[in-house]
Amino acid sequence: MRVLVMLLIGLLFVACGGKKVEMSEGSSSQSIPKEEQQTPQQTQLPQEEVKVIEEYVPQKPTLTQELLAPIYFAFDSFVLSKRMFEVVDKNAEVLKEYPNSKIVLQGNTDAYGSDEYNFALGTKRALAVKDALIVRGIHKDLISTISFGETNPVCTSLDAECRQRNRRVDFVIENK
Repeated sequence: MRVLVMLLIGLLFVACGGKKVEMSEGSSSQSIPKEEQQTPQQTQLPQEEVKVIEEYVPQKPTLTQELLAPIYFAFDSFVLSKRMFEVVDKNAEVLKEYPNSKIVLQGNTDAYGSDEYNFALGTKRALAVKDALIVRGIHKDLISTISFGETNPVCTSLDAECRQRNRRVDFVIENK
């Protein structure tokens, strides 16, 4: 029997010999063997090269006719007034927000004068606005001009206010 007890004690030491149990003061009587304890380690993730294909740019609404104001002229003139230069400035700022938009400047006149004279005056008005836009940074290839002379009135009464509204350059967005 003595041999059997010694054999059991020997097995007990062999079975528990590889595990160290650490006890700290104030801890419970149960401890986790050291092999089962996990130490925080930084997990090394595979290094992948991240490439930005293109920068996200939110879709802008399209340029609409309502964003561009017409330019008005004095009787028998293609010279821009100070007030109309301000309108050209505003229109140029709008066009800069839509750098790929093409426009047609339509020159118009009132009904006074011959057809030939009014077509020429409408052309000069459209070209004056085009030059003002180019000076403000709008590329010349994005601007075309046409003259309608007196053939495209916005009103047909013969009063001074109506004639003034017909002496204009309209901004028309070209279809893509």
